[in-house]
Amino acid sequence: MWKEKQTETEDRIIGAVDRYLDRVFSAYDRQLSDLEKRVGQLEKKMTNASRSNREASSSIFIVDHMTCDHIHTYNTISQLGIKDLSGQLNIGNAHGEASSDSMPSKEEE
Repeated sequence: MWKEKQTETEDRIIGAVDRYLDRVFSAYDRQLSDLEKRVGQLEKKMTNASRSNREASSSIFIVDHMTCDHIHTYNTISQLGIKDLSGQLNIGNAHGEASSDSMPSKEEE
């Protein structure tokens, strides 16, 4: 009789533990399958994003007009490799062939 009760009790405990583990592991299985789906979706998005980046980087853009408001240049003449400057600097409306003879000197003023 004692063995029968022990076996019956063991069977109930084993059954209860099995049901509990089934509930716990089924929840983990659902979470795992959800995570696998999400990882698959993220992989697809990354693949599409990398594909579109490759397509965008290989595109050619033609610019007809570009406006620049402000440019900072920090070059000096020595950095550009210029050893000699020659020519004429026209300031204002002096676009003609002005020579130094036609310009009044400080002595004449």
